[in-house]
Formats: sequence, C-alpha cells, structure tokens
Amino acid sequence: MSKLILTTIAILFIFQSEAQENTNNHSISLGYGLGTYYSLNKEAALNKIAVLNSPYYQLANIKSEGQFFFSYYFSINRKISIAIMLGYERYLGKLSDGVSNWNMRNIILMPQFNYTFSKKEKYMLYSLVGAGADYNIQRVNFYSGGIINSKTTQLLMSWQVSPLCIRYGNKWAAFAEVGYGFKGILNVGVSLGY
Repeated sequence: MSKLILTTIAILFIFQSEAQENTNNHSISLGYGLGTYYSLNKEAALNKIAVLNSPYYQLANIKSEGQFFFSYYFSINRKISIAIMLGYERYLGKLSDGVSNWNMRNIILMPQFNYTFSKKEKYMLYSLVGAGADYNIQRVNFYSGGIINSKTTQLLMSWQVSPLCIRYGNKWAAFAEVGYGFKGILNVGVSLGY
C-alpha cells in the first residue's frame, strides 16, 4: 500500500513539475462540428426514437444543425492534457404524413484526453479521445385530427476519437480536428490559452 502511495505521489510530482514548464496550462475553446455520429448514422438516431414505434409514421428529412461545443483544457504536462466538453446539437425532421414534426436535441458532457505529438512556437499537433454522457431529448408533434405532443428523454453514452488535430497560434489560436463520434468528423474553432 505504501508503494502505491509513493508511486502516486512521484507521478503527480513529475506531472506538476512538467506542467510548470508550460506557458499555457489552461485553455478554453469554442467550436463547431460537422458529420456527427447521428447525422452519419441515421438508423442509430431512429432506433433511439421511442415515440416513433407506430408503423403509421416514418421519419423523413432528418437534418442536423451541427455540434456546437465549449471545452476547458488543463495541461498535465507538455504531452498530456485533460478536458471537459459541453456540446449541443439539434436535429429536425418531418414524419411521412408530411405535416407532423420531429426534433431531437443532444446535450453532451464528455471528458477528453489529449496527447500532443509535436509542439512548436505557433502550432501543435495532437490527438484526442473522449467518452461521456448524452442527454437525448426528442419531441414529436402529431397532427391527427388535432395536435398530439409526445416527448421522450434518455441518457445515452457519447464518445469521440480524433487522431489528427492541429492548433495554430499562441495565446489566441484556431484549431481543426478530424475524427469520428459525437463531436463530428470535422471540428473547427478558436481557443484561448492562459
């Protein structure tokens, strides 16, 4: 037990001493993602729709508004940083009757881990992986001789794997991330390091 405690203290000391060498230990970012998991896998989105179990209604014209997200990063050392990401995405659709509407909103809270491959004066190459929670809210407005509203909520798992990411700039920077998951295939945005 004492060896485990000493090892943990040694690792934390190493990470802390390396983190003090960084100029920007903290950063925040605002971004937008295209090609999110549900927009590319419409069947996965449809399987989550508990309100559409009736064979009389089929969902058509699903459109995503993209993933908007805010992240806070803390650099443990020059190579590793941890983050928490809060995201929001909305989908709109019509039912096969041509009149009824459907919408789905995903609110995502996801911890992320970043690994930096290369860091020069103005640019940084990194990858990230994350997994968290997706609060899924779906509403359907049926028009069948009157308006019938139906709402379901579910707590699902969210995830993201982005092997190729770049950040360009010093304190203020632009970033682009390529990967797959709930943030999207392509994420772009701005970040501020402090």
